[in-house]
Amino acid sequence: AVVSTQSTGMEMERFRPNIVAVEKQPFADEGWAEVKVGEAVLVFCHRCTRCSITNVSPEGIRTDYTMNSLREKRPRCEKTNKPVFGSYFKVKCSGLVKPGDKIMLIKSQ
Repeated sequence: AVVSTQSTGMEMERFRPNIVAVEKQPFADEGWAEVKVGEAVLVFCHRCTRCSITNVSPEGIRTDYTMNSLREKRPRCEKTNKPVFGSYFKVKCSGLVKPGDKIMLIKSQ
């Protein structure tokens, strides 16, 4: 999953992402169809719906702030009514991905 938390004020770690996008434009991933990260090429699958696990920090501290904030700030999934935050991508071309690698947009949605 790709997550951008810059404009939400929430700790990125609560979302347990695999790749974090640090973009000037919040929610930039919502317009991506295909990206290259390091040597890998990824294709958009679907948006991430979020459950209450985001209320628990990696240290085990529980709060209702995260879900309440997402419910107020983010659109909801039509099927589940859960807040949408982040994107799932599948691997089109495997390759090495390292911390600090840039995300290069190949194709927009």
